[in-house]
Amino acid sequence: MTYWQIILLVAVTAIASFLGAYLKEKAKSTVTKKDIAEITRRIEAVKKELEESDRIATKKYELRYSACLTMLGIIDAYLSLTMSSDNQGKPIQVDRQHTTAEEARKCHNSLLLTIDNHAIPDLFLRMMVGQSENLMVDLDIMRRLVRKELGFGSNFHENSEYTWLAVSPFEKKDG
Repeated sequence: MTYWQIILLVAVTAIASFLGAYLKEKAKSTVTKKDIAEITRRIEAVKKELEESDRIATKKYELRYSACLTMLGIIDAYLSLTMSSDNQGKPIQVDRQHTTAEEARKCHNSLLLTIDNHAIPDLFLRMMVGQSENLMVDLDIMRRLVRKELGFGSNFHENSEYTWLAVSPFEKKDG
């Protein structure tokens, strides 16, 4: 082999070695880009699924909250029509509040569809059909159950003297 052939052989070997390493890195880069694209697609799919799940959970909570507040309003109306004495048995004049059977039935359905603790609609029915031994005690129980259902905790201020506001100093609003 001549001197020039040896130089040419070394140069070709160096170029081939460089091209081999370059092509190997290029292939890794291409695979990495594909991997990153797949990972990004999966992350976006999971993110979208979590957003949808959060949206549904928020809507369910709103429906549960609305059903509970409607129920407490219906109980207030029921109490205003059935209460005639205070805790000591003294006669009282109660400010009347009204609701309809349709509203009570709709509320009951909402409770059955949205509430996890079925003690709430069960107690609601017992109160509405006159099967409550003590409406004020059951009202306190109901409020505790609702607080827990809505995630407000169990720290409930209970005072049997002031469980329910029978009379208010406000004037009735027309309309």
